[in-house]
Amino acid sequence: MPDSGHPIHEVKASLFRVLGHPARVRILELLRDGERSVGHIIEESLFPKFTVLRTLYGLAQRGVIKIRDRGEGAIGTIRDDIRRAAEAR
Repeated sequence: MPDSGHPIHEVKASLFRVLGHPARVRILELLRDGERSVGHIIEESLFPKFTVLRTLYGLAQRGVIKIRDRGEGAIGTIRDDIRRAAEAR
């Protein structure tokens, strides 16, 4: 998906295409203020665990978020270039 070499409008268009499902929107809302544990995302999203895990994997595959292991669980965060694109005017 995003690449720092692409114009900002192309990155934004890719991001808008990703936002086509309520679970994706909710997960990105939860990650808006920083990294969150996958357990926290599951609890707060109000979507079934399977839906959240599948959606997190899909967002990571598309390059929108990063997921990393952290001892007792995984942590998700929005990629910096995606955050900048979403905030750009």
